[in-house]
Parts: sequence; C-alpha cells; structure tokens
Amino acid sequence: MLFRSGFWTSYLQNGNSVHDFQIELSASNEYFQNRASGSLSTFLSLLREQGLDGGDLSGFLSGLQNGTATRKSVATVAYKSTQAFGKQVENYYQTFLKRLADSGGKQNFTDSLVNGTNPNKVIADIVSSDEYFART
Repeated sequence: MLFRSGFWTSYLQNGNSVHDFQIELSASNEYFQNRASGSLSTFLSLLREQGLDGGDLSGFLSGLQNGTATRKSVATVAYKSTQAFGKQVENYYQTFLKRLADSGGKQNFTDSLVNGTNPNKVIADIVSSDEYFART
C-alpha cells in the first residue's frame, strides 16, 4: 500500500507536507517491519537520525511498550522537531542556492517551520530571492 504513487501524489497535492508524508511512512507497519526489523529500539534509533532527542528515547520506548504512545506520535515528534526542520532548511539551501545556509537565514526559516509555516512557503521564499535568480 505504501508505494502506490497515485495515493501519495494525491496526499501531497491535498496540502500535506513532506514531513507529514515522512511521519506516515515511518509509522507504517511496513517501515516498522522492513526498516526497523520489528524492533522498537531500532525504530527509535532511526527516528533519532531525523531529530528525536536522544534524552527522550527511554520515555518514548516506555510509552510505545505500554501503549501510551504510538509509532505515529513518536514519528511526529521526530519530524516536527527543531532539529528536523533545521535539517530541512539546510537541504533547501543546498538544493536551491547550492550553498550552506547562513545562520540567520537558517534560524529564520527553521523558526517559521516550527511555528507552522508550510514548507512550500519556505521554498517559495528561497526560489524567489535575488540570490536564486542570480544563480539561474
């Protein structure tokens, strides 16, 4: 089910962000079985790479084991963290401006994403900049 391109294309076209897509994918049974080998600890380690705070891992593991947390709720924390949004901004700078993000720009766009700005708006701001047009 996860790799039906028409479903995910429609999902993104309906206003869901790439982070929403990543959350759904990470929380899926297929991801859990194939990527995390059915292990909650491995699942948490994979999410740590995305932005899940290492200090929270034992609490998340306990919550997953006792049912007070779901894989989706934990994935949401990871993918909507300041660290994850910062990585996304860095990727935007590399992709569109072919350089590292400056600290002010990175902080500004990261804060915007943390506060709920649609990632497409951040991309639009970057690709409508004078710097972007000077590169093309």
